[in-house]
Amino acid sequence: MLNVVDRGIILLFLEDKSHKEIAEITGFTITNIGTRIMRIKQQLKKSFKK
Repeated sequence: MLNVVDRGIILLFLEDKSHKEIAEITGFTITNIGTRIMRIKQQLKKSFKK
């Protein structure tokens, strides 16, 4: 389903970390974090529809 990095990002998001905090923790840009979170949510929605 999700790779290790994406799992970590979504877990941080679910812990109410801001995009900025997640970016600082992971080393990605804030923009990249926003994009990844959006794609992770889409991927999870597709998985649960099956």
